[in-house]
Amino acid sequence: MKQRTQRVGGLPQAQPVGVHAGDYGQTACEPCEPSTRAEAEANANLIAAAPELLAALKALIPTGVFNGTEQQCIDHWQYELAQGNEEAPFVLAGYAAIRKAEGRS
Repeated sequence: MKQRTQRVGGLPQAQPVGVHAGDYGQTACEPCEPSTRAEAEANANLIAAAPELLAALKALIPTGVFNGTEQQCIDHWQYELAQGNEEAPFVLAGYAAIRKAEGRS
């Protein structure tokens, strides 16, 4: 994490500068710290579990509909959504989450 030096009581103090992924790439913001130790631990646990969560989601999301490409599968599920298929919103959200996790959103 980047550090920014700020004078506190006449003495320089390093403060972390957060970097967030925004709609237009990464942007730096003012110092940001998790508000509590519990939040920091929860964030660390989520980051540690991310590879397993992604693998599980990939196993759950139907792929290869009609042996097509991923986009063809998404198109199929968008059609299913328009037809009122109750599973379609969850499948489409799964595809979106996978693409985001892989940096393809």
